[in-house]
Amino acid sequence: MANQEVFIALQEKFDWEKVIVDNPVTHKFTRGKSTVEWTTSSVYVRGENNSKLPIYFELAEQNLWGVYGIWPVNLSKEEQTDNKFEGFQVCYPMIRTNFKPNKVEKWTQRIFDIMGDITIEALKKFSEARKVPKPTYSAYLTAKGENDWSYAVKPIY
Repeated sequence: MANQEVFIALQEKFDWEKVIVDNPVTHKFTRGKSTVEWTTSSVYVRGENNSKLPIYFELAEQNLWGVYGIWPVNLSKEEQTDNKFEGFQVCYPMIRTNFKPNKVEKWTQRIFDIMGDITIEALKKFSEARKVPKPTYSAYLTAKGENDWSYAVKPIY
């Protein structure tokens, strides 16, 4: 049986060129008179038979806080029940060693830096192909003009 996912352990060498970012897809729902739209892209590694394998990676051990449940965005608070629960969002502190990252924390930062670089490259690609919403394209033009990608992509840490 082929692998159904990709797991990257800390300090493991991994060919990040294998990571694929799909074309953006716009989602929307209407509640009352308001329509809410958002755009996402799937990120994965291509597996056997063209399958899309999710990527999981190990991070430095840290104490977490701010654990929040995640439900589909179109649900009201009353509709957010256990059987519709999708996952968790957590606040992850990057460094716990007084702003001097240890070796494991540096590896975690490296993973986040690579994820940020992949995001920026996807932003450039999809913006130039005009596959992103107008506000995203506007942020892309500003970031490109200023040569500062933080105008378009919030730094991870």
